[in-house]
Amino acid sequence: ETFDEYLFAVDHDDQGNVYCGGAINMQLTHAYTTFTYGYDSTYADPSTSSNGADRDGILYKIKFDGSALLYVTYFGGSSQDCVYGISLSPDRSVIYACGYTNSVNGGSPASKFPLTANAFDQTTHTGQNGWVAAFSAPSLNSLLYSTYLGSSSACTGITGACQKMVSVRALSNNSFVVGGTVNAALSLTTPNYISNAYDATYSGGLEMYIAKFTSFNTLAFGTYVGGSGDDQLNDLQVFSDGSFVFSGETSSDTTSFPALINSVGTHTNNSLDGIIGTIPSGGGNFSMLSRVGGTGADEFFGLAIGPFD
Repeated sequence: ETFDEYLFAVDHDDQGNVYCGGAINMQLTHAYTTFTYGYDSTYADPSTSSNGADRDGILYKIKFDGSALLYVTYFGGSSQDCVYGISLSPDRSVIYACGYTNSVNGGSPASKFPLTANAFDQTTHTGQNGWVAAFSAPSLNSLLYSTYLGSSSACTGITGACQKMVSVRALSNNSFVVGGTVNAALSLTTPNYISNAYDATYSGGLEMYIAKFTSFNTLAFGTYVGGSGDDQLNDLQVFSDGSFVFSGETSSDTTSFPALINSVGTHTNNSLDGIIGTIPSGGGNFSMLSRVGGTGADEFFGLAIGPFD
């Protein structure tokens, strides 16, 4: 009863090997299989592993036939960390991960959240914060990039949800699109999170945030999506032409939510409605933004794009 492990994200390479991301509250052992540790071989806070409060983020690779756990790396600091989304680059040499952390980037090297020197946001954060990182594949043995994405903030909003990045899609070895939820206004200076935005205004509560980076530190666009209620992003995918589709949920009414475009439904009430939208590759005006729901709570949690977009 003292062991917790969470699986939130999967991807696979061309050989069928499976990459996984999630969280764990203990140091793994070799009792059942022999595997190789990658970038970080040490669970960050074993002194509190029995209560599950200080989970560490974890990435691992499983052999294509399920017969072996091949590579494992922890990722985080001395407080709670979690991997929510992963994505392999098109050439399968880099794996991106995103999630949340309560670990700060101060303190001793063994306890702080690992940021690379070229991080987009190197602010010393407190509270919960989103992040994105890139590791070498296939062995997860090198951290290529790591940055905060968000602002210092406490937990709030839908079912106690907190600030986090939940979906990342690799566009190349050093370019990516990422989406998640923030619950505080993002920085407009050093760094500037908002550019070519459909919605440049933080409206309060939880707010969706979507950004595209054409290189690790070059923001092509960054936009909020949401109104005066709570708005949460749950998934993000990329079309073949480079545009994006995202989904989630909103409790914002239509008067405060950004104008719906080619909407299949405009229902709103005091509960939740599902949200789905599409964004051109360069940001700016959305191609479609729709809310879908009835009189109860309605949410979108995942997306898939068909073979003909």
